[in-house]
Amino acid sequence: MFRDGQRRLVPIGSPNNRTGDDGEYRLAGLAAGTYYVKAETRETWTVVRDGARQVMGYAPTFFPGTTQAGDARRVTVQVGQSVGNVDFSIIPGRAARISGIALDSHGRPFQDVVVQQEVRGEDFGSFGQVARGHVNPDGTFTIDSVPPGEYVLATSAGRDTPEPQVALTDITVDGVDIDNVVLTGSAGGTVAGRVITDEGAVPDLPRLRVTIMERMSGQPSPFVVGAFSQSGLVDADGSFTVKGVFGRSWLSLSLPDAWMVKSVTRDGRDIIGSPFLMSSGKTMTDVQIVVTNKVTTLSGRLVDGKGAPIAEATVVVFASDADRWQQGARAVRATRPDQQGEWRIRSLPPGEYLAVAVDYVEDGRWNDPEYLESLRRNGEKLTLTEGSAQAVALRVVKPEA
Repeated sequence: MFRDGQRRLVPIGSPNNRTGDDGEYRLAGLAAGTYYVKAETRETWTVVRDGARQVMGYAPTFFPGTTQAGDARRVTVQVGQSVGNVDFSIIPGRAARISGIALDSHGRPFQDVVVQQEVRGEDFGSFGQVARGHVNPDGTFTIDSVPPGEYVLATSAGRDTPEPQVALTDITVDGVDIDNVVLTGSAGGTVAGRVITDEGAVPDLPRLRVTIMERMSGQPSPFVVGAFSQSGLVDADGSFTVKGVFGRSWLSLSLPDAWMVKSVTRDGRDIIGSPFLMSSGKTMTDVQIVVTNKVTTLSGRLVDGKGAPIAEATVVVFASDADRWQQGARAVRATRPDQQGEWRIRSLPPGEYLAVAVDYVEDGRWNDPEYLESLRRNGEKLTLTEGSAQAVALRVVKPEA
């Protein structure tokens, strides 16, 4: 899927698809689409070579038997189809040692360091500890016998104190020892500001909450969520404070359906859709969030040549200006019709758009600029003004592959 400006492999379905004693597996309930299949295990064993003991493990392996995603073979699944004989052997590799130093932002040693395996899918998250190492008084640590794989090296301290600290780094173990890793703790940053309406008043909306978090599939890392708040209620005067903003994060505001965010500014510059990059202890103030109840609405009904409703389709609406297509932009939206063929999209910012109804598209593919460009010739042009409601007549098309 296309995420944060590039295509990424995103796990689909439950992470608990286990093989049987004979190695057989079955992945059921997949939506039609194109997939890669990957197998992994934490199993390790010891061998003796030239009198020395060596811990071995299995590397995460893609079908048809490669550790490189670029060499993996795609498996295409049609509606109602069962695909068999997706057989492959997983590849053994040497377990490795990880060593380095882990200190908080004040130079104090953490207590221990964890090798964490994190799997974030479209609708799930799986987090498991693979190994753990104690941190010495001088901040050094060593973790032995880590099997091949992609992990997060993590540590935290003071979760129940006013200033919790967390350090995280991605790490790939491929049979070579990894030394001199530096983990430096962060207490996160603070973002403060005010929420007002487009008329300058404080919105009369109960329990508004501003959240600033990393954008991701599935669940966020428990190391970060467990330590930091990352959200704050809006006070009666419209002010808000969000503490524990950690890493690359985006702002969101919980609003009723009849409201939408109009702009997010700081020092007169619109920063809506831009990530917050906060270092430990940094404070960003005077962020102004303007909300409006002048919400745009697009709607329509999809029918076939005989006037019967079409429920199996996807409506994609996107800005005509390609510069507004960045991942997570408010100017790209998709929805599916109900059983009567009716669809509705609300809260698009004013501007010029193209609307297309397609017979099939993989979830999230509408975030890919190349895919949106391919839809241009089928797009129905429209212009949304503030608070406008439009009905759009669309016919379902089948874009060229």
